[in-house]
Amino acid sequence: MRPSVVSHIAVPPTALADDPAAGNPMPVYLAVGRMLLGLVALLAPGPVLRPLVGAEAERPSARYLARTVGVRDLILGALLLRATQTGEGTTQALWIGVACDVLDAKVAFFSRSGLTRWGRRLMMGAAIAYGATGAAQAIAGAGRARQP
Repeated sequence: MRPSVVSHIAVPPTALADDPAAGNPMPVYLAVGRMLLGLVALLAPGPVLRPLVGAEAERPSARYLARTVGVRDLILGALLLRATQTGEGTTQALWIGVACDVLDAKVAFFSRSGLTRWGRRLMMGAAIAYGATGAAQAIAGAGRARQP
């Protein structure tokens, strides 16, 4: 079995103080979930879009935008996963994801004509749930970092 790249990275002991993932798998779950959602949006935007925008899901411009959001979520997930593996920047990666989720919820809230009624609720609910979970993990990690 080939050793992973992460096993060769020297992590200074002070970096682990910033890591809310120490003993907590939730940031890893958030990262993998975001990466999977991003991958699905990138490779198969139609099924992702259909509940959100209905018949508009077949438009090339809608598929393009879904793919760009998919790339964004892949990158955010990879950033968070890398941070949890190295023990550096996990809290910052969580807050970056929270910022994106808050903006997604705001855009969904004000997109009364662009989304189906259920699509709007689905986007707002998912963004709020992901953002709240990320914020809770970031706050918990920051609290652990401050403990002597």
